[in-house]
Amino acid sequence: MKNRTETIIEIEVDWLAKDEELLNLVKKSREDRKNGRIYNKEQGLAFIRENE
Repeated sequence: MKNRTETIIEIEVDWLAKDEELLNLVKKSREDRKNGRIYNKEQGLAFIRENE
């Protein structure tokens, strides 16, 4: 039997997997890393804010 924490994590993962915006940001991030465009924290936050 699953404990409460495992159940909550599964629900959160299911919810996040359906978030198209988040999925697109992850895909973009993977492409950027593959192409050598790696940002520090401030640069990454600025990128996200620009693309909201």
